[in-house]
Amino acid sequence: MNHPITIVVLVDANRKTRNVALGKELASGGAGTVYQVTGEPATVVKLYHSETLRQVGKEYADKIFCLLQNVPSLPSSAAGIIQLSWPFAMARDVSGNFVGFAMPTLDFNKTESLECILVPKMAGQKSLRSDLGARITVAANLAGVVSAIHDKGHRIVDLKPVNLRLYRQELYVAVLDCDGFHVNMPGRAFSAPQTTPEYTAPEFQNKHIAEPEHQDRFALAVIIFRLLNFGIHPYDGIAKKNNAPTDRQGRLARGMYPYGIKPHGFIDPLHVSAHSCFPNELRLYFDRAFGSLPTIRPTSREWANILRKYASRSSALLAKCKSGHWWFIGQPCGDCYRELVINRFRSPGSRQFRAQPSPHVQPSPHVQPSPQVQQQPSISVTGWKPPKTARNAWYLLPGFRTHVNSLLIIGGLLLLVFAFSNYKSLFNDPSNFGRVTLSPKAKNGLDEVVARAKTVKLEVIIVIGHADRIEQAGDQDISLGRAGAAKEYLVSQGIPFDRIYVEGKGNREPLTKPGQCTGSMSEQVIECLEPDRRIDIEVIGTK
Repeated sequence: MNHPITIVVLVDANRKTRNVALGKELASGGAGTVYQVTGEPATVVKLYHSETLRQVGKEYADKIFCLLQNVPSLPSSAAGIIQLSWPFAMARDVSGNFVGFAMPTLDFNKTESLECILVPKMAGQKSLRSDLGARITVAANLAGVVSAIHDKGHRIVDLKPVNLRLYRQELYVAVLDCDGFHVNMPGRAFSAPQTTPEYTAPEFQNKHIAEPEHQDRFALAVIIFRLLNFGIHPYDGIAKKNNAPTDRQGRLARGMYPYGIKPHGFIDPLHVSAHSCFPNELRLYFDRAFGSLPTIRPTSREWANILRKYASRSSALLAKCKSGHWWFIGQPCGDCYRELVINRFRSPGSRQFRAQPSPHVQPSPHVQPSPQVQQQPSISVTGWKPPKTARNAWYLLPGFRTHVNSLLIIGGLLLLVFAFSNYKSLFNDPSNFGRVTLSPKAKNGLDEVVARAKTVKLEVIIVIGHADRIEQAGDQDISLGRAGAAKEYLVSQGIPFDRIYVEGKGNREPLTKPGQCTGSMSEQVIECLEPDRRIDIEVIGTK
């Protein structure tokens, strides 16, 4: 669509103005057209179509103004790398009317659509590095940019590979269409109505995106899964029961994720999937992302932290197998496994096979070292639920019952009460206010739970997380995160993951009494509220 405007006035965040001339048209979409600025190769201007301005021009003007005031602090990158097509000035016509915005020029000659690295064959055609080291570096860089956007309160919503550009050599990722984000500003939020079904969370399929944060976490996890698993979508699979959906969209809408640690009852994974060759901690992250509880999906920061750990040369967590593929050290090589599967299916004979771990010989040189970051705890989710009578009538069941009444782990009281023996330990850990990490003393308490649980025929461990009134007001995931951190630790100590049920109670069940710990946030109030920051655990089993 041709635009009659040839001169625009750029107004930056400090209200400084300058006139620029528009050059050739670079691209055009449903909302507007992008032009090169004459004499400024590093700047382009997006002018909205007249119909767009007539219908939603005022909203776009307010939205762009908000973006100018809330610019993400991006992770460091090489010179000349644009990681966000973020507006840096509003564009007005000579009469002062809002018509669009200016943004930095993204060099399309140095980048490809992220879709190109997702499919191995396409990556080869584009001469892109597509070994695991490259793909996990791309995933880490993407998560870092998304985390920076989230830190400013913005949400992408329509996060998908076609809106992302990959720098071929540097492996950085650029995010496009920032004016389409869900944008926050004091007293007002600008929604992002556009979504793509295969990257839309099950709870928002054909619905309004009521929780943009949950949607972003889901879409980011889908992209990361595809990056690590040779382009396979996490809801691709093989129906093994007649009433199971045979299409991806049907499985996604019903939350049928077949690549979890616990096999799905209705859907099998694709044979060529290498998910079983991932480290357990990454599989637990994906179980969180595609489980039934949106609130415990890993955040973009959690993904950035764990992926940077694997992408860092200094961590030496990737190594080469005998065939020269880079893969996770100590795991069966995913590339070799895929090749084995493909070859078996191409040739006649048995299809019963198992990938064997390939020897790893040296640390990976695929990326520059990055600083080690503290990893946030993972939470695995299972659809298994305890019997309705388990909590209230455990003593009616035959045999010995071990009942762990209350485990106050984080920042408070540690109390283990068993049927025939008592164990008590008191400690203060105020540094865990607002955090979900487990302290050494908390892990010692969980070790006691593991030891007692292994003395019975385990039916279920019920883990309930709690938060105090101050911290839970700031983060609705804290109580569930605490329960999840305990669950992950129990799994690491040998407790079957499908025997652990987690739940977050928020601040609804405090141990402090009304009238206690009054006042606004202070060190004294935080210390007073320590008993409310806890985890309750029930271990139910028979001798």
